[in-house]
Amino acid sequence: LPSALLPCIIKLSGLQLVSGVRREDGGIESLSPEDAALCFDAKPRLIKATIERLLCVFATPVSSTCSSISTCKAVLRNVMPGVKEDASQLVSGNPFEPYQDILTGAKVEKLCDSCSAMLDTRDRERYQAIWQCLPDLLGVVPELVQVRSICIGSCAIDKLTVHC
Repeated sequence: LPSALLPCIIKLSGLQLVSGVRREDGGIESLSPEDAALCFDAKPRLIKATIERLLCVFATPVSSTCSSISTCKAVLRNVMPGVKEDASQLVSGNPFEPYQDILTGAKVEKLCDSCSAMLDTRDRERYQAIWQCLPDLLGVVPELVQVRSICIGSCAIDKLTVHC
């Protein structure tokens, strides 16, 4: 169910969630009222997970093998303030959107290879943590299967909050 609801949350408008979407054959495909409510309730949690993921990925020191410390420090320090140019991607509700697509105003291409690889690794780790918490983020976790704490390196998703 979580992987089926995620595209609904990311791609459908509120009206489409409530009224349904017309198929090619003319029929209407719609969610149950309960599933539509899950989508509405989950959107803020997915936005929060996206923002926390980015803050966690970029709130790190430069790589231990950085070849351009002053440049990389400046880039990392200015990434999140650069988001204000176009924050619409932050609120799409897609916590799996590549950071390069979300942070279009950021100058991450100026990072050295080592720091760039570090960000990619950290971002992949956050994707994995969010994927594991997706049922909880969407509010569809059976009581016996709830994932409440997933530690990945120096960052944990604990009760749906990322701590760096």
